[in-house]
Amino acid sequence: MATKTPGENHRWYTEGAKSNPSDTTDLATTSDVGKAGDYLAECVVSADAACVINIQLVLDGAVEKTQRLYYSGASRDKFSIPFRADSSSHLLRIRPNASVTGNVSASIFLQKLT
Repeated sequence: MATKTPGENHRWYTEGAKSNPSDTTDLATTSDVGKAGDYLAECVVSADAACVINIQLVLDGAVEKTQRLYYSGASRDKFSIPFRADSSSHLLRIRPNASVTGNVSASIFLQKLT
């Protein structure tokens, strides 16, 4: 388990609650991580409609990895994603897989481990 320390190693990212978001709507996105290294992203997603959410690791606009999560109506979830950023330009984002009719929100709590 990683030791959590306060300061610049912890950052919170969210775009707030979104109504009827499209597949290009960022629900939460980090800025470029700034430094290569190991990271832990703790994510929270809440949806009042059935939807599919993509968690994407992105480098220079290109999606390198995607994890899909499936939600039924009135759902919320918390999960952790460890990842390695080989470039300071990596970012993590959460987006709907397709347009959603309803409300969705997400947050990424990002911690640099090494």
